[in-house]
Amino acid sequence: MAGVFLFASANRSFAQGIDLPAADDPFWTITDQLHDPIDSSCYSKAVAIYLAAGSYGDGTAAATGACASLTAMLSMESVLQTSGIETNLFDNETITEGDLLDNDWRSINGLYFEAAGLGRIEFTQPIDFMNHDFLTFLSEFSTRAQMGQGEIGLDADIVGGLADYGAVLTMYNAGDFNDPEILVNGQGDSEGVVSELDYDPATHNITFNAAHFTTFTATEKSVTKKPKIAKVG
Repeated sequence: MAGVFLFASANRSFAQGIDLPAADDPFWTITDQLHDPIDSSCYSKAVAIYLAAGSYGDGTAAATGACASLTAMLSMESVLQTSGIETNLFDNETITEGDLLDNDWRSINGLYFEAAGLGRIEFTQPIDFMNHDFLTFLSEFSTRAQMGQGEIGLDADIVGGLADYGAVLTMYNAGDFNDPEILVNGQGDSEGVVSELDYDPATHNITFNAAHFTTFTATEKSVTKKPKIAKVG
């Protein structure tokens, strides 16, 4: 599909720089107990958790690194913007705990990611910023999502537990169609992943609900021809 691109690979250094821990690391037990990325109780809770886990000494060094990695997630806003992605995730956010407490980072409603002129992904269920699945998704979004004319895709490897959250997807200027359909991973949608498809012939925008994330491509619906029946006799 012409125009499809992978968001700026140069930004991959961000994800590598914060180096999020493995899913079984005590780091994720810490995030489960915090309200937001700069929760002031992070260090004390992290020290206790790493100390209890053993093999982390007195837990202070590991706790410092864990809290720094979590705070670093806030810089993802500029990384996304550099990649041409807009989001409402960080709306009205400033680096002070008081302001962060005004937002419910455990239940973010209407979260979207948008590439101007190409497409938009909007979650249909509340998102918990502080859990493993979302932070992993966010840290790699700018390098593992793709949008182009008539195509939106998210690498299945980063979707993880978010796969079944569902989303409303919009393809901007997807193409001039008479009767469009959406292919799922290049195939016809035999499992009903796509629903409520709406096409605007004036703008060529296509909006639809997606039951889970994968690669979606707009195409003209094929016309199935009825077989001719030969006359007998």
